[in-house]
Amino acid sequence: VGIQQSGSGTNTTHFVSQLQWYYARLFPLQSIHNWLSYSQPDSTLFSHREVSFTLSGDIYLRFRSFRNASELHTAL
Repeated sequence: VGIQQSGSGTNTTHFVSQLQWYYARLFPLQSIHNWLSYSQPDSTLFSHREVSFTLSGDIYLRFRSFRNASELHTAL
């Protein structure tokens, strides 16, 4: 998903809505969860993984962890 350029500058509102749509509908959350937990559904391996997010303005949220895929989905 690219940022669209217009005569008035960058259309960040459109870009943000596209990202929200991607993470809500297309992001392979269950596959990522399986990969990070070594496909062991009852293990606590996933909760020991660090997840970081980059917010607008290059603000970083680090050292986040989640008990399961549902918690990660809520944060996305």
